[in-house]
Amino acid sequence: ESGPLPEGENAFEDDFAKHGFFRGEKRISADNALSYRFFLVRLSADGEVESADVTRIYSVTEEDAGSYAKEALGTGRTSGLKERFYYYIQKTDSGSTAVFIDVSAQTGSVLSVFGISLIIAVVCWILMFLLVSLLSKKAIAPIAENMIRQKQFVTNAGHELKTPLAIILANTEA
Repeated sequence: ESGPLPEGENAFEDDFAKHGFFRGEKRISADNALSYRFFLVRLSADGEVESADVTRIYSVTEEDAGSYAKEALGTGRTSGLKERFYYYIQKTDSGSTAVFIDVSAQTGSVLSVFGISLIIAVVCWILMFLLVSLLSKKAIAPIAENMIRQKQFVTNAGHELKTPLAIILANTEA
């Protein structure tokens, strides 16, 4: 299925959708393909660039696309991450087709969500610590008060018992 890129108004999107979206796990429609910034490179069996379509991404030239594809093919892996692009390489009878999708926006979104989640987690942890601290002081207050009363009782009881014992002891000595 190698050779020139498909012809026609929606041919590229149809070709992209037909090959699936990364490892064939998801199929995407031609409309969804338009929402991604991506480029496609067809390589011959000996690893030479036959064609490249960079019409769906502004920041990559055909030469850059070919270079990315050759480097990705050289890793021996069928998918991976190359700079800001996630790639998938599908072997065909006459070579390979490599699809690169710019994931920088998704990566930025994930990092933003992670940062916000981390901030929320820290704030919640601090609030929980303060709440537990205040509630534990209120919960322990009656126990601490009872301990003070018990100490006072033992001290008072000791004095109350010592006085009669001292009088009895003094009377027995006389």
